[in-house]
Amino acid sequence: MPVSNVVPFQPTVAATLRIIREVAQDSSRIRLGPAMPTVFSVGVSLRQILNCLKNGSISNGPHLDEVGFVCCELEWITAGRRIRVVVSVEGRKPPDRFLHVLFAEEV
Repeated sequence: MPVSNVVPFQPTVAATLRIIREVAQDSSRIRLGPAMPTVFSVGVSLRQILNCLKNGSISNGPHLDEVGFVCCELEWITAGRRIRVVVSVEGRKPPDRFLHVLFAEEV
């Protein structure tokens, strides 16, 4: 097949949200990025991040990053504060999937 006929994979909002909510049910499958100490120092708690992953809506994305993982931003109001979480869905199949929380902030 000629390369010009190949359509790149584009994740949908509904599919990405379903995957994030499914994976977020098991906190052992959530990994925190190196920016998390800064996030915690400004008052965003782990519970607020988990609530955002489990209940939030996608505000930006989803899109594929440079290595092919699905990335997006989620927002949710928890404990009276609007929280934005940047997350990457890593792993291709359900038992190997995990969420990598890259950043979180109050907006």
